[in-house]
Amino acid sequence: MKPSAFNVLKDIETVQNAYEKSRLLPVKTPELTAALANLTGRFSITESQAILLCAVTGYYFEENEATCEYRNIARFFDVPVMQILLRAHDIAALKSLGYLEQDEACTSGQPGSIRRQRGMSLTISSRFVNMLLADRPAAAKQPEQRIDDEHYISPERITEKQLLFAADFTAKIDELGEYLDEQNLAAIRKRLSEKKLGTGLTILFCGESGTGKTEAAYQLARAAGRGIYQVDIAAVKSAWFGDSEKAVRAVFSSYRSCCEKARDAGLPLPILLFNEADAVFQRRNVVSAEHGTSRTENAMQNILLEELECINGIMIATTNLPENLDPAFFRRFLFKLQFELPDRNTAAAIWRSKLPWLDEPTAAALAQQYTFSGGIIDNIARRAAIFETVRGRLPEPAQLRRYCSEETAAVFSAASLYCVC
Repeated sequence: MKPSAFNVLKDIETVQNAYEKSRLLPVKTPELTAALANLTGRFSITESQAILLCAVTGYYFEENEATCEYRNIARFFDVPVMQILLRAHDIAALKSLGYLEQDEACTSGQPGSIRRQRGMSLTISSRFVNMLLADRPAAAKQPEQRIDDEHYISPERITEKQLLFAADFTAKIDELGEYLDEQNLAAIRKRLSEKKLGTGLTILFCGESGTGKTEAAYQLARAAGRGIYQVDIAAVKSAWFGDSEKAVRAVFSSYRSCCEKARDAGLPLPILLFNEADAVFQRRNVVSAEHGTSRTENAMQNILLEELECINGIMIATTNLPENLDPAFFRRFLFKLQFELPDRNTAAAIWRSKLPWLDEPTAAALAQQYTFSGGIIDNIARRAAIFETVRGRLPEPAQLRRYCSEETAAVFSAASLYCVC
């Protein structure tokens, strides 16, 4: 999801060195081009916004000043202040993204007054500082350290993927990402411990299949530099009629061991991931003499409840069927996020991200005609790629609609089979 903070700081330094006293006309070296590409991709900003952000960041760190006035930015580039004022739209965008903050005390003058605007001061936000610095020590250690466990997936092995959600839901995901940030999480755990509260973070992702629950967990882990400890649900369930209690305890015991290895290696705590958690977190049954399986399942679920209550790490569980969860499990999740099918605007954006050659009107029409999850759109994009490989040309919109119709028919067929069963 992002390069390490250590590399980001190197990219910022590259841009600063190239643009200082350049009058905004530096020589575009391959190093500068690569640094700008990394920064624009990492922070989802334009090149001109990245250049301004680097200037303010440099003032923050090198001059040891909390705020940077417009005239300081102009002096850095060796240009008139007016050239910085003309970039007000870039500054507004960086503020809206939460990377820059402005001294509001200086904005109470006549609207559009340059005299008042010259007194404005900018600073990089605490959120942006945390993004830059939180993982720097871990980034230096990770290439030298490993955790040998078949269920452990290191953050380097998690492929970066772009996830598109509605704006309000993206804000919720970003908020979780801030909590999982190493520096923030250390402060959170310290505060909770001081208040004699549990220090573990338990997170439940609910929603239909294909809405991005599992991938969101992976991308959150990658962004925070955390590994994933993946629970093998099938192995746990296969022991239900044998050593089920031992199997469940072994999961949490192995996760605790993995956390200890991470601490010893100087790595962030890994995330314990229960995918399709409803398979094991289901409602408890009424036990009778002739139903030994109910007794076994209930014993396993009681152990799960006990472990959830005292977990000291990070756990994410996903489910398509939250209604099947026992209420006692539901209560033990601190954060609960409901993943919905994308709205039309988000769906159109997903279509364009999966099929970049698709024009906007066609993407909008597909988003309006078909209510698909991102996972189904991904299936159609893969079929389009296969078609292009074999036929040597892109599929026509009519061909895409045929794929969509087949997906719709498959969904309805699966639903009918489920109802019959």
